Amino acid sequence: MKHPRLLAAAALLAGVTTVTGCASNPRIAEPGPEATRTRPSLTPGTRSAGSSEPTSGSHNAADVTFAVAMLRHHEHATQLSDKLLSKQGIDPAVTSLATRMKATQGPEIDQMNTWLTTWRQQDPRLQARGGTAEADPDDDPASQTDLDALDHAIGADASKLFLTTMIKYHQGALGIARRELDEGQDGDVKQIALTITTLDQAQIIEMNWLLPH
Repeated sequence: MKHPRLLAAAALLAGVTTVTGCASNPRIAEPGPEATRTRPSLTPGTRSAGSSEPTSGSHNAADVTFAVAMLRHHEHATQLSDKLLSKQGIDPAVTSLATRMKATQGPEIDQMNTWLTTWRQQDPRLQARGGTAEADPDDDPASQTDLDALDHAIGADASKLFLTTMIKYHQGALGIARRELDEGQDGDVKQIALTITTLDQAQIIEMNWLLPH
């Protein structure tokens, strides 16, 4: 089944160097003088959610762990974006990025909740049930400390803090998605993990470009 998000992801990464690893801070190749710097050609497409329910009866513990962890990441990202968008004096390119992230992740939050309900995961963020694994707290970089720091930042400092925090967030999401690709079973869930991997790599490149060099 061709997933519409996968097609969007392929377009996003055309001509863009693939970012590897989730623990390091991937960077764009060293930019030249500011006058000759060119923004990465990233098409700001919308990542649409896939089917509302995963393939019946085909999920395993890794699929549940992925949905739990990615749901938590998306909720934190939405909070960070809301805080940034409530501020004045923010770089329009950064507010555009935050707006796109919210538009992308809102439907995905709904989809993860639908999947977890379908799988009868009654309390997924506290601990997994029925033999499934608990989400790794080390993959939760957007902590309350990050949210509080952004809440008090203004102007260019707020833009920079948002970008550095979201790069960290995306790196954690890449690790979660890659584990799903290695260990998951449900085809629809693995398809979304693949697309998140592709699109988050592209956004890491975009955010690194937006940071001061």
